[in-house]
Amino acid sequence: DVTDTVFKRTFNDNRRDIFETICSMERRLDNVVFRSHFTHSIFNARKMVSEGRILVNGRKTTWPDYRLNNGDILQVDPKYWKEVYPTALNPFQRIWSFIPSYLEVSYSTLSTVLLRSPKFAEIPSPYPKSMIENMGVFYSKRKG
Repeated sequence: DVTDTVFKRTFNDNRRDIFETICSMERRLDNVVFRSHFTHSIFNARKMVSEGRILVNGRKTTWPDYRLNNGDILQVDPKYWKEVYPTALNPFQRIWSFIPSYLEVSYSTLSTVLLRSPKFAEIPSPYPKSMIENMGVFYSKRKG
């Protein structure tokens, strides 16, 4: 869930390579909170971060678009654990998804470590590679 402007800026920052852009977007704090199953939607993950409910390396961060570095640890602020546990421990939430191999999640501490930058092939996506390539062509032809 990013605006067109944010996506274009990220696309340009990644040498106009759509696959690098997607890998970069996958390191966004709100996305990692969602992939860690600490919330039921990307929108709720963004809200949690904006409200200061997430700590990165022990510090409160309120920027959903903050890019995690390899080895960074995010944790749900302990004040909010009671709100997050029902979602995080719900086995039905994880039926359709999985924890990507580039994340190490601990449900006992509601924390996640970004082990390494993701590779495109590891990122869960409902779209075929050809559709993503077409999106890259579309953004390559746009100005700005």
